[in-house]
Amino acid sequence: LLPHDEIDVRQKLQDASAGMNGFDILELEKLAPGMTRKRMVPAIAASTWKVELPVDWPAGKGDGTDLIERRRVELLEQGGCLERTDKKGKPKQVDLRSTLEQIDVSRDSDRLTLSFDLSQQGPNSERPDRFIGWLLELDREALARVRIVKSAAVLPLTELSPVRQEIS
Repeated sequence: LLPHDEIDVRQKLQDASAGMNGFDILELEKLAPGMTRKRMVPAIAASTWKVELPVDWPAGKGDGTDLIERRRVELLEQGGCLERTDKKGKPKQVDLRSTLEQIDVSRDSDRLTLSFDLSQQGPNSERPDRFIGWLLELDREALARVRIVKSAAVLPLTELSPVRQEIS
């Protein structure tokens, strides 16, 4: 989404990113006059998050992959809603069923990695740290040892064909 000539911008991005592993230009689109990054933020429908758990997680509880799967199924059976209070102190239920259903868990050598999408708009938006704390039943201290990285932003062009912008 750019206010400049696509060919020039594509070439400059390719030149600048020549040594960056994992970086790829998926799509470029011209911005309407006056469109800024600040004005685009509300258009981001969701973000894809990558979470790396500490090497020693889960301490003494066996294989973390099985533990995550059991907890995921348990939360779905309970309705998949995180209950918390909003900024005004009112009770709020956040429906996270779709996130729980599509979460991907993998093991990279001795570390567990989770990947999932979280909505950033509407009543079912949630922060990734709050989601991971809820999913894995982590307290603040344990959550502070978790590495959480945004890996993509999802910009909905239409309801049927969202655009995923990878972040490296």
